[in-house]
Amino acid sequence: MNASPKSILYLLLLMVCLSVLLLEYELITKNLTLVQFGDSVGKKYNALIATTSQPSATDYSGATTRNPDVPLLFALPPWRRARDHTHNPYWLVASAKMHLAVTVIPKVMSSSVRTTLNTIECGNSSLRCAETKRSHSVPNVSNMTRVVFLRDPFERALSAYKNSIKNASIFLHYCKNSTQCTFEEWVDELAAVGAFENEHFFPQSYIAQMYHMHYHYYLRLSSEVDQYFFWHSLVHLNYTVMKNRSAKNNSVSKNFKKYFPTKTLQQLAEIYREDIELWEQVLRRGTPTKEGEVTIYDFYISEMLRI
Repeated sequence: MNASPKSILYLLLLMVCLSVLLLEYELITKNLTLVQFGDSVGKKYNALIATTSQPSATDYSGATTRNPDVPLLFALPPWRRARDHTHNPYWLVASAKMHLAVTVIPKVMSSSVRTTLNTIECGNSSLRCAETKRSHSVPNVSNMTRVVFLRDPFERALSAYKNSIKNASIFLHYCKNSTQCTFEEWVDELAAVGAFENEHFFPQSYIAQMYHMHYHYYLRLSSEVDQYFFWHSLVHLNYTVMKNRSAKNNSVSKNFKKYFPTKTLQQLAEIYREDIELWEQVLRRGTPTKEGEVTIYDFYISEMLRI
């Protein structure tokens, strides 16, 4: 049976449409790599998800060897926020002398980083010239090593609560500080008002802005390897400013139930859902954990498995 001219025309139009769609898909795929991640970071990320091996922090060529004393260099995809605005440099602390830019997150060693980099860059930490929010000048970080420290979301929340007695800028509307309510009550109010009530409670994923900032290193506060690498290899100090604060080294592990009943755990897990996912990514793909690096997240996982 011979096809009519009309049928042949429809078939040709269909083939043209399919060709256009395939071309658009190819262009979009390329743009996702080059625009969202940047050319070099995009290549590393694509290589990373295509293989189980991870490039070493000291080797950009994609070697599979691991140095257990150096943080791994890896790329994370843009993190779950709409990319409808530009990068907010408010959280940046940068040193041109060190060629180093750090996104500081409240309650994640932020004071130590600010003080040290201000001292290096300004000669006096009180001048605070390295901080974008104080100097009101946006540094060009394109040629700097870009770093963000992350913390177990549960430990960060507890740290904010306990520190509220000393830091008047950490407060909720009803629970002004830790003398006025228990941690469980504090989390109840936080769950009611949301994490954007105070910058000390902002999600880490929101501050890090990974959909705009391409980091060289995602470092864990609980990792002694990461801290040593940061202070010695990136800041070039001959000492570590702040030691490891994993839960195993403080009283929280002994009083876990006191601070974190199941309800409180579940509330924080919901408030900081994206931060927990981010923490899991950094644990899985960042510097390998060593014996002794135990945080509240580990208790959370064991508790959820028990329920």
